[in-house]
Amino acid sequence: KDLPIEVVTSLNLIATSNILPSHVILLELSKEELTKRLSGKTNDAIELRGIDYLIDIQNRMKQTVELLNLNHIYIDASLSIEEIAEKIEEFINE
Repeated sequence: KDLPIEVVTSLNLIATSNILPSHVILLELSKEELTKRLSGKTNDAIELRGIDYLIDIQNRMKQTVELLNLNHIYIDASLSIEEIAEKIEEFINE
């Protein structure tokens, strides 16, 4: 069973000596887009755990970012590479 996000976050803070990133960039996909992308490739061990697992991980990452109040941006990973790069550059240069 999964540990509560607060417990996992506390353990990670201990493991990293409370060192946090200055910027967090999360590229996120909808369940539909993720399904489409995974159907066209050979999946690795993590991807083989399934779409629901991957979406849960994405959601837990977002919860952690918000729990720690980190400087962050969520970017739709279905955008073009150029659009994603522009958003990242703007975020880092703010």
